[in-house]
Amino acid sequence: MEKRSQYHHGNLGQALIEAAVALIAQHGVAGFSLREAAAHVGVSPSAAYRHFSSKEDLLNAVAMDGFQRLALQMEHATAEARSLNPESPALAAFQALGLAYVTFAVNNPLHFQVMFGMPLQAEPRTEETSPYQLLQAALDDLVAEKVLAVEDRTGAELYTWSVVHGLAGLLTGGAICLSDGGITEIFNSLVPRILAGLCSAGNTILRGSVPPFVVETHLAEGCQSLKS
Repeated sequence: MEKRSQYHHGNLGQALIEAAVALIAQHGVAGFSLREAAAHVGVSPSAAYRHFSSKEDLLNAVAMDGFQRLALQMEHATAEARSLNPESPALAAFQALGLAYVTFAVNNPLHFQVMFGMPLQAEPRTEETSPYQLLQAALDDLVAEKVLAVEDRTGAELYTWSVVHGLAGLLTGGAICLSDGGITEIFNSLVPRILAGLCSAGNTILRGSVPPFVVETHLAEGCQSLKS
């Protein structure tokens, strides 16, 4: 009765999203149905179909919910980084942005799988800031702070996203296993390399100031040591 009361208050859509994530954990993306999500919440299939027309529609909502949560986490992380680093706020925010992305993926692997494992059927609402827009803004701020040259700004989103998403995928896929401290350490060590990679061959920004890429990671038990 309580869950039906939640539906009458307009919470059934979110409850079905959470049920889908729980069912994906048990059976995988292909192993559940909208009817099972309805049963998991405790409502009739017809009630669920009033919110989502199909399983694909529900999975799309799971993905959109994940992008909204990711954006909020990234916004919070960058705002905090800027306030704690008034001398170089753009660089601190850029580092915090990427770490928030990786941390979200590790803490929400099922959301992450759905977010990037299927084509979205809808765009984020216009009043919401997407993770991609946050990355664009962070890169623009690096140019304004003269960390990144104007001529190196073009295409920087793809390069940065590829590196950060690659690390997130390795972690969520179990290819490498790190403790929380190890994730922070290895990501922070990647940031100078990301920035150096964005710089053109003739650009001296960051050249000579990039520390050696030697990382002692905090590996989870049973995983091999990762050093380079």
